[in-house]
Amino acid sequence: DEEYIVAGLFRGQVSFYTADGLKYYTQIAARDRHGTKRSGAKVTGFAFRRMRKDLDSSRDRSPSCISPSCISPTNLTKDESYEFTPSPRKQKRRINRRKAMKEDISKEVRRQARKLKVSPKKLKSAFHRMRRRDRDALVFKEQILVSTNDSRMRLFGLDDYCMEKKYRGAKNSSLQIKARISESGQHIISGSDSGGMMHIWNASTRSRPLSIDSHGIHTSRGHEKCWANETFQVSNYQRKPIITDAHFVPSAVLKRAMKRSGLFPTISSQLDGLDHDLPSCAIITCDYEGSIRILLRKQLFDDAIKAAGPEGFH
Repeated sequence: DEEYIVAGLFRGQVSFYTADGLKYYTQIAARDRHGTKRSGAKVTGFAFRRMRKDLDSSRDRSPSCISPSCISPTNLTKDESYEFTPSPRKQKRRINRRKAMKEDISKEVRRQARKLKVSPKKLKSAFHRMRRRDRDALVFKEQILVSTNDSRMRLFGLDDYCMEKKYRGAKNSSLQIKARISESGQHIISGSDSGGMMHIWNASTRSRPLSIDSHGIHTSRGHEKCWANETFQVSNYQRKPIITDAHFVPSAVLKRAMKRSGLFPTISSQLDGLDHDLPSCAIITCDYEGSIRILLRKQLFDDAIKAAGPEGFH
């Protein structure tokens, strides 16, 4: 929201400063309270997630998330095959999202009115007089994912600055490796100090969209610990370099690439009929030797070929 600046320190402290004047605001500790690692480790990176509260615990709907990876690249240039004006379908989807947002706000206002025993009309009037940040706090939930050199990733809520989840599995003891959240907010990805390995966690619910075993989650001391993750070898070379960074490809970029490839001439540009989480279907990785690799989920393209053929739904 451009109101705060976040800085990570060498002992796991994360400090928040106001963007206006760089005044100290608060601090959280991304470290263990007990054990050999209670002294803390260096903070290596941050990732942010913003999602609607009513969808945070939903199991049958994908979260509506806004993260830095949702933003389209700014270095794209206009050409004849790409139109910057939204299509009628996109305009309709935007209208539906606005309607859904209004319904969510109305539900939240009625719920708060019953709790405070006041008229919903008066509360709604007060709601619209609130600052935009305060209004969004009733509908959206903001979180920060902190990566540290103790091979842990901790998810904090920005409403109370308490830790909600702790993710384990990737080895990160010395390098500046940071985890990243997918555009949909459903998955977390990170490289590892162990040669050529990459890890993906299910960050949405306890369901298994990536065949991640849900028994790898348990609750302790008010937050969940998650060590269940998908691990696979990125490089097949005998000399396996360390994966220093990994990114999910934004869904808009993936859709545009599939449309321009010419492999699916009859498929819709929106790819709405494919039952896949598009923001997690393509991954870009960088290793310690400077190689860049693009990994694609084969099942997505198999389903796209089937959909574009005579037996498909398009």
